[in-house]
Amino acid sequence: MSQTHKDQSIETLRGIAILLVVAGYIIHDDLARGVDDSSVASAFRFLYYIFTPIRMPLFTVISAYLYAASPAARGTFQKLVFGKARRIMIPFAVVSTIQYAFFSVVSFGEHQPLAEIYKIYFVPYEQMWFLYSVFWIFILVGILDSLKLLATIQRWLVFLAVSLLFHVAFEPTKLFSIYGVNYLLPFFLLGYGLRRFPEALFSRRTISIFSVTSLAAYAVYIFCFITPLPGEWVKLYQILGVLISITAVPLFFYFRKTVSWLAWIGSYAFGIYLFNKLAVVPADRLLDFSHWHQTVIVFGLQWITAIVFAIAIQKLMGQFDVTRRFVLGLKKKTGGQDALAA
Repeated sequence: MSQTHKDQSIETLRGIAILLVVAGYIIHDDLARGVDDSSVASAFRFLYYIFTPIRMPLFTVISAYLYAASPAARGTFQKLVFGKARRIMIPFAVVSTIQYAFFSVVSFGEHQPLAEIYKIYFVPYEQMWFLYSVFWIFILVGILDSLKLLATIQRWLVFLAVSLLFHVAFEPTKLFSIYGVNYLLPFFLLGYGLRRFPEALFSRRTISIFSVTSLAAYAVYIFCFITPLPGEWVKLYQILGVLISITAVPLFFYFRKTVSWLAWIGSYAFGIYLFNKLAVVPADRLLDFSHWHQTVIVFGLQWITAIVFAIAIQKLMGQFDVTRRFVLGLKKKTGGQDALAA
């Protein structure tokens, strides 16, 4: 499908989501390195905290919302498997390899032994966990759809409730990104429901419930940041986070509007996600020489560089059939087809 036929309000949401995701990675990486203890760093730590329930959940809900427009059936399940393997797992394998090899050879921090590269195909490397996880989720939800187990809102609610229970109660292995499946599945099912059952989930009453609940949960969530809870209460953070996610994210969809520049960024979200860790390197090297750390200007430079360079890489990869297929997981470019169309 060409970009002109895509819902630009959904692309706008995708733009918001990818900007938040990249910002979160940048802030997390800088805070993990402990490069700055200033009040500015504290402010960034707070921003990272308050957007955690929105970033990946929104990104995941969008994927599910688009999938649910044409869910799998018995006759199309095989097509779903092969299509998602091409679109997700090929970029996962190729870009993971390139990224790990690059940071092993050009070491900017803790050394990564090149001989251990095989591990990244079992325990995903850096941001690639999302691709591995969402691939398994597509397969799982495709099976449920093939068996018509999500055909009614009642059945959908049962699976959503079970996934939420597992999300909160269990912390499975990171092997094959099972941990990520457990984390993302409730949000994928949420996005599925928003598309399939809009009359119930976007009713005036439901939207009022979402609004009040998300505001109340956010208030408690922020209070817990200002006044940290004892260690034995740590589970409350997770519960509050997921409560915010499942009530606030639907509001993004209900009140969504088209913003052209955000929609344009959203159209490159997949490539930005793939390449942002590599794309931010030029800014990081410049900042290392300048000795600036964790200021608004520094963050802005990293953020803009990660987005712009990632888009440039994606556009370049989209020009050649070999890189379209074996880096971006796309089909061959034909006629007037957009360079980044799936």
